[in-house]
Amino acid sequence: MPKAEITKEIKASAERIYSILKDREANPVWNITVNEVNILSDTKANYKTTVGDLTLTLTVDKKNEKIFNDVEGNPLMKTMEYSIKAKGDICDVTIAAEFPEPDQEPILRTAGDVLLVSLKKYAEYLEEGGDPSSYKKK
Repeated sequence: MPKAEITKEIKASAERIYSILKDREANPVWNITVNEVNILSDTKANYKTTVGDLTLTLTVDKKNEKIFNDVEGNPLMKTMEYSIKAKGDICDVTIAAEFPEPDQEPILRTAGDVLLVSLKKYAEYLEEGGDPSSYKKK
């Protein structure tokens, strides 16, 4: 199955980025595409997004390094993975997705870029001492 990935440098600790990604309930606060999250279990959640509803099931969780999810309900992708590589006070964060049709790669690259820009803005805001309750994602 084809795979697309995008990487961005984020001026935040691996711990900060990982904690943001693990806090599924807070996704609507920072993730530009997520409107609502319904937690189903410790490993499964439904997301209402600007591009449709989907269910993520956590399959790999390596603290401060990687979060890997199987994706249901989205015809564009089958898996979604965040990888965090610490480089001192900054991190390279990669989002990757497996997808069934090769012609979907440009769409997934654009979506991955949008997600990483959202994560970058929020993580750097928090790293600078910003108050999560005052954050505006748009």
